[in-house]
Amino acid sequence: MLNALVLVAALSLNGSWDFRFEEDKTLEAVNKLRERGATLVWLYAPGYLNDNTLESMKRLTGIEFAKVEGPVRMGLNVSEDGRWMGLTRGLAAQAFSPVNADAVLGTYENGMPALSRSKVGDSISYFSGTWQLDLELVKAIEREAGVHVYCDANDPMEANDAFFTLHARNPGLKTVKLPRRAGAVVDVFNRRIVARDTDTFAFDAPLHSTHLFYFGEGGDELLAQLKRPAK
Repeated sequence: MLNALVLVAALSLNGSWDFRFEEDKTLEAVNKLRERGATLVWLYAPGYLNDNTLESMKRLTGIEFAKVEGPVRMGLNVSEDGRWMGLTRGLAAQAFSPVNADAVLGTYENGMPALSRSKVGDSISYFSGTWQLDLELVKAIEREAGVHVYCDANDPMEANDAFFTLHARNPGLKTVKLPRRAGAVVDVFNRRIVARDTDTFAFDAPLHSTHLFYFGEGGDELLAQLKRPAK
């Protein structure tokens, strides 16, 4: 299984503003993700404006949809605890509701399904009628998908195979779990080693501070380069 969470976040998948995509190429990419067991998360109206049909959405996502005529508030009530997830202001002309989903996890204000989970091929697909997901839902999907979670803090963060960065929206002690043991963890901005031979480390983050750590090969060599005087 590929431990991946793929957020498909808009009406098209090619990044252009005409909201159309090359269907054959896009479906080929989506099918490859499904074959690898990736978890797909579809938001609002994936594929709809390719030809303005529900059938286009179904071809792309594997999920059958019904149209919800507006005006619709772009949010939903999560069934587990009744919390509101999504926008609190503004109305949309229309929305979309999954039909015959394996599990309905949330509803629009009119009671129609708005958040769902379904098995499509060899993968799991989630659909959310709002594109504004809360961290509680994202973390729950991550856990189910087996995605590596670097830090449980509710702060903006990014990572790749060698770097981890975090911006402290909330101050306090942050604990980071790396995907593998690192010979040395380098605090890049402060030019120092913060941990050795470990897959876990912690640091204190003042409010609105930004931090960058290197945990790849050759940490000591990188630190020496960082400390080298600029020419």
